[in-house]
Amino acid sequence: MTTALECVRYGFGIAGEEVAEMVDSLERDKAALSGEIDYQRCTIDALVKDTDALNERIKQLESELAAKQAKIDALMLQYCPDEMSQEQISNWEIDQIISYGCHCDLEPDKLPDGCVIDEGRNDDCVHARSGGIKENCQYWLPIKIQGSAK
Repeated sequence: MTTALECVRYGFGIAGEEVAEMVDSLERDKAALSGEIDYQRCTIDALVKDTDALNERIKQLESELAAKQAKIDALMLQYCPDEMSQEQISNWEIDQIISYGCHCDLEPDKLPDGCVIDEGRNDDCVHARSGGIKENCQYWLPIKIQGSAK
């Protein structure tokens, strides 16, 4: 099979040789650009994967922050309720309506416990190993209704 380069080289003599060299140079440039495109695609894929992981970590940290704020609000309500803002009181009241727990390995007549994600022990649970957040877990469910928000 004759390539386009060979056709140009043999079909047009000396002028064809110059054109053939230009075509050859363009083919090398094309191969180099193709390699660069592949490299850039790999870089983009890695960045997308990193972004997904970072977004999951942000969600996890937001969840941990909310849990810590709930503990702070509960302690403030107990020890210095006059110093709480209305927003803190409202958030605390909402937190009292529904509590959540892990129902994954729940034994009869036992209350659900906390999530291993909050304790940094993701490897202790097959559902947490994937790096997800507890709010997306099928076993992170309400456990009690204590009161109602005002």
